[in-house]
Amino acid sequence: MTELRLDPVLSAVSAPLSRGLGFLRAHLPAGLVRFGRRDPETVLSVDAEGGLSPSGSVDTSWLGHTSRRTGPSEAASRLLVLPEAMQFRRTVSLSRQVVARGRRSVGLRVADLSPLPPADTVFAYEILGETSDGRCEVKIAIARRRDIDALLSSMDGGDRWRVVGSLDESGRTRFQFDAGRPWDGALGVLRRGAIIYVAALLAIFAWAGHVERQASAARTHQSELIAQIRDVRGQAEALDTLLASGDQARLPVLIEAAATASEQETRLASLQRVLFRAPGAVELTGQTAGESAETVTVRVPAEAEE
Repeated sequence: MTELRLDPVLSAVSAPLSRGLGFLRAHLPAGLVRFGRRDPETVLSVDAEGGLSPSGSVDTSWLGHTSRRTGPSEAASRLLVLPEAMQFRRTVSLSRQVVARGRRSVGLRVADLSPLPPADTVFAYEILGETSDGRCEVKIAIARRRDIDALLSSMDGGDRWRVVGSLDESGRTRFQFDAGRPWDGALGVLRRGAIIYVAALLAIFAWAGHVERQASAARTHQSELIAQIRDVRGQAEALDTLLASGDQARLPVLIEAAATASEQETRLASLQRVLFRAPGAVELTGQTAGESAETVTVRVPAEAEE
């Protein structure tokens, strides 16, 4: 199986770097995400005759935000999009240990899946997520090396090029099969590293403020719930005391008295004490509702005497 002609260091860090950039783009302002511009790439598609046809360009910001443009492009870098008919794709389940070891480890499984001879096989893959049994679901795309080499030989330009398996309308690529020299070299990698570091700090500061606001709202809500729980608990204890000290047959009388009290001008928001007076007469003591809450006693019926 042939190896990519990518720089081995850049190839090893591309996946975690891509995930880190994706996290930053999701939590930074749009203006910062789109800040800066790498060398744009001219998109080349394979036509029905097997030739290469330009089809617009792709711009990429320093934080990896892509945008696709139509119309002629004079960009020196080339982005060759391999048609799906020239690929063999399959979704497999791999252990997390295999995926963690990287491309060489995944390549051992590709050798069993590829319908092509190992020397003529080039592949790319992406991790879709974890399965319910703790394994990783991986999408693998396989292409023929000689097909890619034939397309590259007919491509004009220098050594700044990439071969990918798909390109969507937003400019996002998938399945990078091969690449020439990095568009900006070591200096560009250092520059992007500094930008990512600054952007990460800004993201951390933004998240710190967001988390603090959420925590403050949660504390306020928790205080309100605690107050409600204490109020309900107090009323439950008052009812338990009533049932323990008196005849449980009085409970229907209490329920009727509470319903009658709620229709009176003075309404109780919480109940503190219940006294049974004359038969059918109940004295309810509690606090009224509203900001100016006060403790009052309501008799039901109102004309009942002790």
